[in-house]
Amino acid sequence: MKFITDAQIANVSRYLREHGVDCETVHKKMRGNEDSRVSISDPEIVQFLMAERSRGMETVLICNDADLAGHSKVQNLPVLFVPELVLERVRAAGEGQSGDEN
Repeated sequence: MKFITDAQIANVSRYLREHGVDCETVHKKMRGNEDSRVSISDPEIVQFLMAERSRGMETVLICNDADLAGHSKVQNLPVLFVPELVLERVRAAGEGQSGDEN
């Protein structure tokens, strides 16, 4: 399985690669370079992922952008939305619950 990250968390892509995960940034995968100064719209990213899926290549999007995650979920594309993952880990650790005393 392959993974891609949005431009907001490009550093995660590098980190995952360093740990043996097949992961690239959206810019690298779609444009062939890491230059995120040229933006790629959410619909372009979703269309790219849908085209990948139609070719039998399931790519999981890792993103920090709620709109992009939402667009991906509407199309039933696999997405890891970073804030949700963090919230799950925090809750699992029993930290940050409402009403906790400091």
